[in-house]
Order: sequence, then structure tokens, then C-alpha cells
Amino acid sequence: MTKDEIESLPRVLTPSEFARLFGVGKSTVYDAIGTGRLPIEPIRIGNRWMFPTLPVIRLLGYEADRAAAEEGR
Repeated sequence: MTKDEIESLPRVLTPSEFARLFGVGKSTVYDAIGTGRLPIEPIRIGNRWMFPTLPVIRLLGYEADRAAAEEGR
């Protein structure tokens, strides 16, 4: 994803969006949810799973990249 796409993400991500960011399939995400092997705690709303966006982009190092770029201006 581009920086513009990342900056336009909603506050919570679907498993499909989460999978796209990490370069894995949606079924891999659901398997990891079922086994508890995720680096970020998903939120269950009814029968849907969601992921808070801010911890995801932090895990990916996006905020660190952005801060470094701003320091270099």
C-alpha cells in the first residue's frame, strides 16, 4: 500500500484489509485469530472481527518512517 492509502485507512480494519497490509490471505488471518497467534488483539463485534488501525500501522513501522521523514525535512 502507498502512504496515501495507509493515511486514508478507516479507524478499524476488516480481516481482508489486515491481510492485504501483511501480504497474507484472509484465511491465514482467520486461522491466526482462531489460534491466538496475532501480534495485535482483534476486536469481535457480533460475528465480525475488526482490527484497530493505529496498532497495525505502528507494528508495520509506518509512524517511525513518517517521523524520520519529517526530521529529514
